[in-house]
Formats: sequence, C-alpha cells, structure tokens
Amino acid sequence: MATNEWLHNIDKIELSIASIETMLNALPDIPRLDTGIVPPEIRPVAIGDRLNRLTREYALRPRK
Repeated sequence: MATNEWLHNIDKIELSIASIETMLNALPDIPRLDTGIVPPEIRPVAIGDRLNRLTREYALRPRK
C-alpha cells in the first residue's frame, strides 16, 4: 500500500475515533435529559460539517 493511502486511512481512523469519543462523552447527559434535570437546548446547527465528517468516515467501509 502506498504511503499516501496509509496516511489517508489513518486520517479516516482518527476521524472515527474522534466521533466515538464525542458520542461517549454525550452518554452521561442522556439520562439527565430524559429526566428533565437538564433542559434540551434547541438551536440552529451547522449540519454541513457533520455530514462531511460522516461521508469521510463511511467512505472507509467496503462497498458491496
């Protein structure tokens, strides 16, 4: 495998790890939201960056 491919795959793996870390950090908040201890904050969200990140993450998966 070429060095550029390795670096590209490492970048994708790092993105996946960062996403997992974000999800794990949010887990403690879910029960607090469910019980009403912490009210949800409804606000606009920049979805483009998140969708781009998902696109890059799922590009690593094998295609059928």
